Amino acid sequence: MNINDLISFNTFLFTTIDRKSSLNFAKQSENDLHLIPVLFQIEIDRSKSTSSPFIALDELDYYHDSDRHVLFTLNSIFRIVHIQRGEDKIQQINLILIDDNEDRLKNLKHSKQKQLNGFFSLGQMMMETNDLIKAKSIFEILLKNTTVSNQKELVSIHRKIGLIDQRMKDWTDALLHYKQCLNMQLSFLPPNDRFLGPSYAGVGAILMKLCNYDEALEYYQHAIDCGRNTSHVDSSLIATYYIGTGRILHLLGKNSEARKNFELALTFAQKSHTLLPEIEHYLTIIS
Repeated sequence: MNINDLISFNTFLFTTIDRKSSLNFAKQSENDLHLIPVLFQIEIDRSKSTSSPFIALDELDYYHDSDRHVLFTLNSIFRIVHIQRGEDKIQQINLILIDDNEDRLKNLKHSKQKQLNGFFSLGQMMMETNDLIKAKSIFEILLKNTTVSNQKELVSIHRKIGLIDQRMKDWTDALLHYKQCLNMQLSFLPPNDRFLGPSYAGVGAILMKLCNYDEALEYYQHAIDCGRNTSHVDSSLIATYYIGTGRILHLLGKNSEARKNFELALTFAQKSHTLLPEIEHYLTIIS
């Protein structure tokens, strides 16, 4: 570690402003040859905006009699401003909680985002060449390195892993990732948003593979509602929702209802020549 380096703690950071208490804690390891006792002294500039919230616990009623502890959130980022040998061979490192608008942090985040985007593109390329095991490994790395706050990125990653699992016929894992994708979207999108349609349909498709037909029908109906509840109707996409619904009804032996859905699919798919053969195939089967 050097002066001006950035440092982050990947856990909640529980601190105290009682220096004596901190020193006593650090001294517990001074006789261990495998450990270097370190005292972190943290400076906070309350006038600056920060992406790392903290709270003085003595301000809370149930911590009122505490030793004035301060709790920092996960992944708080600090800059090293000074390093010195303190008392009793304890190394003291002075830190300052950095402003989230600081250029260096912005550049660091931008660089990391470019790297993650590169990994995403690589994963997609692996999928296109049908190297699904490598593709899944890449997206799992992305999943571990994407923060919870980046919900939209996580949605895309879970969807890709779900699609890979689906292509590998791992229905259980595919269902897990498709549902995680959908639940995340529901946290920031309106209930009937058109962008939810593919996620509902993805869950429905896997439930159909698992022979959970009634629940699969519910998800496909949600997909249809989302697809039609917009001024920007994607006819081909809605056609696939009706095809999925028709297939389930056919498996349930409800051929009359299945035919109605395939006919609706045909109506929406008139401009999509790739879907017409599939629809006509099912209409022939149940006629």
